[in-house]
Amino acid sequence: MKTASVSRKFMRFAAAALIAGLLLSAHVAYAADEVAVTVRVEVCASEIEKTAMPKTFLSFGAEEGVFSALYALANLAGDELEYDTGEYGAYIVSLFGIADDGANSWMYSVNDEIPMVSSDQYELKNGDSVVFYYLSWQVGSYSYFDLSEASAEVGETVALTLNGVHFMEGLFPVAGAEVTVNGEPAGVTDESGKVELSFDEAGGYAVSATARDEDGLITISRPYCYVTIGEQAEGAEAEPEENDLDLEEADTAPEEALLEGETEAAETAEANETAIVISVDGDAMSIGGDAIESDVKPVGKLLPYRAAAEALGATVSWVRETRTVVTEYNGAAFEFCVDEPIDGVAPQIVDGRVLVPASFITDMLGVVMDIK
Repeated sequence: MKTASVSRKFMRFAAAALIAGLLLSAHVAYAADEVAVTVRVEVCASEIEKTAMPKTFLSFGAEEGVFSALYALANLAGDELEYDTGEYGAYIVSLFGIADDGANSWMYSVNDEIPMVSSDQYELKNGDSVVFYYLSWQVGSYSYFDLSEASAEVGETVALTLNGVHFMEGLFPVAGAEVTVNGEPAGVTDESGKVELSFDEAGGYAVSATARDEDGLITISRPYCYVTIGEQAEGAEAEPEENDLDLEEADTAPEEALLEGETEAAETAEANETAIVISVDGDAMSIGGDAIESDVKPVGKLLPYRAAAEALGATVSWVRETRTVVTEYNGAAFEFCVDEPIDGVAPQIVDGRVLVPASFITDMLGVVMDIK
């Protein structure tokens, strides 16, 4: 059984080496240019139904070598991923603590299609969208909305069509599925898989759906569409509200401090004779045995930034106009934009909290990460 490594650099090397060995005589892809993809993980079992990892951006350059769907997942999930190999290639044994139990298995899709090869053998291309999902292989089908993003004004109707894909039956409309908006029931799909939604307030809304058979078994994977309601231009990403992020509005930081902040923070870290260690054990984070309180759990190698930074004594502020997070720590100031990748991974906003790669906290705040 294989497990992704804790160290990011070593993990990438190990994953590439392991998967390259698994491919044997199969075609191995080497990216000529940077490849940027998205990865999402959904759990769709009868006893637990949730998004285990939100849509996460990931990019690689030519030096990364093999770039498969499993390789992408390994880079994001780290040691939360366990996989093994069989006659037809690699398969996931456990992901985020949820194991293949015989009735439910880990499967995957790329661009809303079901590949006919294992995830270690699928060559990803720039712009691909990958979804790993946990579902009953006997009764379940992958599902998706015809739109992954939509926008409208308050009171206008947003029409979506829910499609299902089965490796035996092909493409079909999903009728009778319960559609949810931000986790609350909002409608049911008709015989054509269609549903119409309207929104009374401006903002961003996550739309999903679920369907069960007469025995109560979930029959579709969790689809996803993000709907923006308000004055934003069509296709624009939703802007998180200040209260949702729970970050104070920042005064305009001195330009010199922002330019010099990264250098000063690094110098401060080097000056510390005793390193501060942040421990991450599953969903729990702590410093020196004292728990770091956060209402959002770590997602793989992505950690709640504000909780970790403020536990160290930093001041964290949100600049809404530029969608940036400003941090003041040990006399230095630095900022990052939630729309720009860090170490190849875009910061994520989960329930109004910003999550960043653990490596960013290490580099910018001068701490040591102990991730179990």
